[in-house]
Amino acid sequence: MFVSITRPDQIKDRNTQKKINRHVMKPIGLERRRKPKNERIELALRPEGPSSSTAVVLWQTDENVEYASNLYMRSIPSPMGADQELNYRHFSSRAHKILAFLREWDSPVCSMMRELSFTLAMMHDSAMHVAIALTLVFSQEHKKHLLEESNRSLDHYNKSVSLVNQQITYIGNIVCDALIGVIIILACYDICIFNLDRWVIHMTGLERVVELRGGFHKISSRYLQTAIICLTGSMMLDRPSFFEPSEEPLQTLGVSHPLGTVTSTLRKQLSNHADMCNLLESMSEFATAASEKSPWTNDPISKQKLQLIVSTMLKLSRHDILSIRDDDVALYEVLRLASLLFLSGPSMKLAGNKDGNMIISYHQGRLPMFLRSYMLDWTGLEDLELWVLVIDGLVETGLDQEWVLGQINRTMLMRKLSWDDVLGTLARIAWTDGRWTRTVDQLRADLEQRYSFPG
Repeated sequence: MFVSITRPDQIKDRNTQKKINRHVMKPIGLERRRKPKNERIELALRPEGPSSSTAVVLWQTDENVEYASNLYMRSIPSPMGADQELNYRHFSSRAHKILAFLREWDSPVCSMMRELSFTLAMMHDSAMHVAIALTLVFSQEHKKHLLEESNRSLDHYNKSVSLVNQQITYIGNIVCDALIGVIIILACYDICIFNLDRWVIHMTGLERVVELRGGFHKISSRYLQTAIICLTGSMMLDRPSFFEPSEEPLQTLGVSHPLGTVTSTLRKQLSNHADMCNLLESMSEFATAASEKSPWTNDPISKQKLQLIVSTMLKLSRHDILSIRDDDVALYEVLRLASLLFLSGPSMKLAGNKDGNMIISYHQGRLPMFLRSYMLDWTGLEDLELWVLVIDGLVETGLDQEWVLGQINRTMLMRKLSWDDVLGTLARIAWTDGRWTRTVDQLRADLEQRYSFPG
């Protein structure tokens, strides 16, 4: 039983209190007296098997109301004060189906996207179906390396798409934020199962829906404005993002002197690609700021800065290896690819991905191919060369990894560098914690296993 309250101060109204006592508290009291001790209820928690998604928990008879209230209220996201249309405050039985999806700490879907899914699913069937589809996909995570779409998850996904299409047909040119949110979640589902063709279709459709809404800046929810950017798919495809983040003025920290020397040399060599130098300086600035935050993933300015840098990187011009006739253009493309791989690390860390980096699987082998194909002039850019090699060493596997490790070892021997010197070089260019194929410590262990170099 629910008592409708339209304003916060209405809770203090005498008539409202009478309604609460009559329609809510009295039935609760009767129910508590009828409920036998040690009764069990089912909550949808971590899946234990392919067909089971429930776990049984003991019901505390003398604390049942407070326990249930705290459990559910902790699960309600309150992203932004402006999100009144999204932040629903009542529950139905469908909450039990997706409670685990919201609370799962190691889900492949970032917490912001799970909160958005859960909140919308309280009232919209289309959001509920795609949220359930995500939980079904996630239930396979601990059994398979890659998440896969099952018949059950596809069924819920198709139901969600059908409902969204019906809504779009019915509402015409009147688009609400909630509908935009559901389409974002559908696109997120496609990213999780690596179906980028479908992701592009949803993002293209989302562009049209946002146009009907009046444009990106007409979206009232800042929470949606952040989620809609969805840079992960763009980084996987190495293409410009569908939506641009708002370029609000951010505090600048300035460029360190060592990097300033490197970029000064690079500007002379890449006179037609000053945007690459600007990108390196922005990445260095972000890394410096992130190192001063603990953790930086909780700092709104750092997250916004990362989003802007990734969007800027994705807007840079691209050159196919078969069409390059100039070594300077090859150097530019090497730096662009290295920047993409570097930025994928903090991007995956921010997304909450604890099991690797879904972006780099689309780009492994590209950097070694360029570095083998061209004799690049790194004079005055030796630190930048080592930075490129180490970033690539964190990413590659198999024969490409063996080749990159050999290049790192050769560079260390020629320059008489210890591993601490290598870490110092990384810090001078750009370095922050992230998720790649391996960690820096694992990279060092791989080098020690194959070569003998100064510690």
